Amino acid sequence: MTFSSPFSFDYSRLLAELQEGVWSMSYKARRFLYFNPALEEIFGGAVCDENQSPTGWWDAIYPPERDRLTQALNTLKLGEVKELHYPIIRPDGSMRFLRNKFWRVRGTPARFEGVITDLTTQTLNPPSATPNSPLEAFFLTVPTGIALLDFDLRFRFINQYLAQLNGKTVAEHLNHSIAEVLPEQVAFFAPLCEQVRSTGEAILEQEVTTVDPQHPTQESTWSVSLFLAQVANGEVLGVGVLVNDISQQKAAFRERQAATQALLVSEQQLQKAQRIAHIGNWEFDVLTQQVSWSEEMFRIYGWDTEGEAPSLEQFTEYIHPDDQPLHHDIVSHTLATGHPFRLDYRIYQANSGELRHVDVRGEAVSNEQGEVIQLFGTVLDITERRQAELALRQREEFLRSIYEGISQVIFILDVDPEGDFYYVGWNTFADQLMKIPSSSIVGKTPREVFGEELGASLSANYARCVAAGQPISYEECLFVESEMIWFLTTLNPLRNEQGELYRIVGTAQTINDRKLTEMALKESQAQLQASAKTRDALQKLLASQIRQSLDLQTVLEATVTEIYNLLPVSACTFAWYRPPDEKMPDDSIFALGYWEVITEAKLPESLSYLGQFPSAADPMMLEQLQEGQSFQIEDTQGVTAPIMRAFFLERGVTSALFLPIPTNNGLGVLNCMRSAEIEPWDEVALELLQMATDQIAIAINQSELYQKAQSKTRELEQTLEELQKAQINLVQAEKMSSLGQLVAGIAHEINNPINFIYGNLEPARNYAESLLSLIRLYQETYLEPTPEIVEAVEEMDLEFIKEDITKLLDSMWLGSIRIRDIVQSLRTFARLDESGFKSVDIQENLDSTLMVLRNELKTERHEMPNIMVARNYGDLPSVYCDIGQLNQVFFNLITNGIDAIKQRDRQWDIEDILANPGCIAIETELLNQKWIKITIADNGIGIHSDKISQVFDPFYTTKGVGEGTGLGLSVSYQIIVNNHQGRLSCESELGKGTKFMIELPVQGKQ
Repeated sequence: MTFSSPFSFDYSRLLAELQEGVWSMSYKARRFLYFNPALEEIFGGAVCDENQSPTGWWDAIYPPERDRLTQALNTLKLGEVKELHYPIIRPDGSMRFLRNKFWRVRGTPARFEGVITDLTTQTLNPPSATPNSPLEAFFLTVPTGIALLDFDLRFRFINQYLAQLNGKTVAEHLNHSIAEVLPEQVAFFAPLCEQVRSTGEAILEQEVTTVDPQHPTQESTWSVSLFLAQVANGEVLGVGVLVNDISQQKAAFRERQAATQALLVSEQQLQKAQRIAHIGNWEFDVLTQQVSWSEEMFRIYGWDTEGEAPSLEQFTEYIHPDDQPLHHDIVSHTLATGHPFRLDYRIYQANSGELRHVDVRGEAVSNEQGEVIQLFGTVLDITERRQAELALRQREEFLRSIYEGISQVIFILDVDPEGDFYYVGWNTFADQLMKIPSSSIVGKTPREVFGEELGASLSANYARCVAAGQPISYEECLFVESEMIWFLTTLNPLRNEQGELYRIVGTAQTINDRKLTEMALKESQAQLQASAKTRDALQKLLASQIRQSLDLQTVLEATVTEIYNLLPVSACTFAWYRPPDEKMPDDSIFALGYWEVITEAKLPESLSYLGQFPSAADPMMLEQLQEGQSFQIEDTQGVTAPIMRAFFLERGVTSALFLPIPTNNGLGVLNCMRSAEIEPWDEVALELLQMATDQIAIAINQSELYQKAQSKTRELEQTLEELQKAQINLVQAEKMSSLGQLVAGIAHEINNPINFIYGNLEPARNYAESLLSLIRLYQETYLEPTPEIVEAVEEMDLEFIKEDITKLLDSMWLGSIRIRDIVQSLRTFARLDESGFKSVDIQENLDSTLMVLRNELKTERHEMPNIMVARNYGDLPSVYCDIGQLNQVFFNLITNGIDAIKQRDRQWDIEDILANPGCIAIETELLNQKWIKITIADNGIGIHSDKISQVFDPFYTTKGVGEGTGLGLSVSYQIIVNNHQGRLSCESELGKGTKFMIELPVQGKQ
């Protein structure tokens, strides 16, 4: 495999010729950047895979030496040079002894560089008594047993370490067979040596147990590897033997097994604890970029527990996009500084997409140079905690909104063990009512806040609550800046976990209005008893009201108001009984009809009595009232009907009185309610109310007569209105008929001469072309005309005439076509040959109306643009209608739009008009198979919103005096709505324009 040289200049030729293997490897990725051909010759094959990972090199190293090489690379400092000696086993089974000398280099990228030398020949030569070189000394003293056996199993070489393992000297081994030196090991080594000799393949790491010569009562375990030993020229020397005493490793392995089992149990317990606490742990290897997760980590992040932990890039994708920058910055800071970190962020679970909150903590592990090589930490799922915090925050906000927003005093006191009370605070309403800010009462006693006298009274009430150990309520009166305020106060004691009463939460509702009401009711009752003589005055007052107004509602309102003012009642109402009919709700509660309260007089703060209430709420009351008997409820607490009981409780009614008023129109009832103490209705009040009901009955009868007269009057007015509409239609029809005859006559008179002109244009064109041809012939025949002809030609400008005469005739022809179209539009608009309902093309008639009004589209000032027409026609079918009448509607609506635009332009500056020129927009569309819609809109002056409802009234006009009759829109409405069963509506905004919408049935009126 070829790599580019990492050196500053090209040593490629030199490196390729070296016997030593030269290599360069990246510091973090541990991938080859370069190696020369000699390296693969030494290793007997490829040293890396297609990704330049040193897999071939790593696999060839004698396994016990791999950890030593890894540790040496990981701890290598900048500028330091290390040298390791270790054996390798090549793919062909042969063994080589290598020296690897390497160092670390700063650069881009940071890398290792080194040189590997093959020392096999020097190693396998039989040693002399005294080492001849440092290398020989190394093999004699290296802590790995090394020996060379010939095929007779004689020791040709053995180092000191292996001789000591056997309990003998090196000399006792050399040139002696295994049978002579280690007879107990012959059965183990003989077949293995024969296998290596016959196959040529190495046998690695075979374990054998032997007696420890140093401790005969103990056994030792060896790891033995055998290989075919040969030198560079291929000569086979025998069988090489490598022996490692792994007794301690085996013991350590057994200890590790026990520790592993204990660790497994511990890890299982940890996993359970992590699963319960939602805590996972993680590790990140900076050098290999590998991520390790605990089982709970997979659950927290919603990852498949059977799969591998995600890479750093995959993991980052599931962090909330808004939190990714923070995560990146903090982790980068830790990698750069080694400082621990902690952060909260949001993740999306991989399997469900659910948003979760996690608390992540991490610490760094650094090497001797202070470089971070590993991160590890924990992840805590805090989603439920965050949700609980959010719920708690929302609850606190809710309670705070109640505390601060309620129109009621709320205060809090701490109860001292010695019985003293200290304010913790009160709400904003209390601040405003008491004129004392909450901040100034914190930690103070009632005496310190309110003074000695009032403070003592308040403290006594608080002590009563403590003594009772339960909530208490009472009324109290306080003076705030000389203003008397009544409160209904409730004290609620709170206890701690030990059951000790430590705090009081109080509420105080102002009841001034209720107190004033109670006093007013008492005063009113006293006044009633003193004013029994005034019933005649009341009778005269009611009679006066009846004479002054025949309107029943007015009389009833005056009556209930006077009774409310004179009697000690909280409300007085009048209600009609409505018998059951088909308009009632389908509910058994309405089976006996309902009461409809139509007028009331009541306390301002009480609920309204107006509305409908089912009479089945109390059938006995209905029966008694229908018989003409009054109905009393002396105590509403005794009412058993749920609906009526709820009605009284909602309004604070304690007693009620119902008096019947039979009339020709049905049963009426005068109702009086009280909200004070429960007491019977006295004779004076009953007598006064009975007199009032008699007067109401008279008023009702007179009102009935008045209503009949009013009904007759309305009938006469409706007849008069219909006569006026008929007269308007006749006038407008006559007007349009005259206009149609005029238009048709003009069209006829224009049509005859234009036909004459149009018919002679083609012969005139032929004559002109013949004369021009003759002139050209003369000019070609007589090339030298006389001076008189030349002068005449120049004077008449013959060339211009020849060129212009054809254009002149074309213009005349186009003009005649235009006049013909105008005549046709006039005839279409007039429709003298059509009357009654027929199927017609609506859009054709709109165009005809626009043609008739074309001159009206011109503006009054030459510098202003003419009024534009914007058509947006849909695909309409023929409509069955009276087109003559519809043309009248189109004419009226478009004329109104033109007038509105001109009226606007008179008020605007020329710059505003040029920026927003006048425009009539006409749009047609098919709403469905049965209806079409025609919209005629303008951007004129518009109509005020409070006048839109009057635009279709006869004789109503928005134009100036003398500018409009007020009949056009009224007639148009009659034509569309009455004659065609269609719909005509108007929308307008003052200063922006008006829009009329016409909706017509396709098949005409039914």
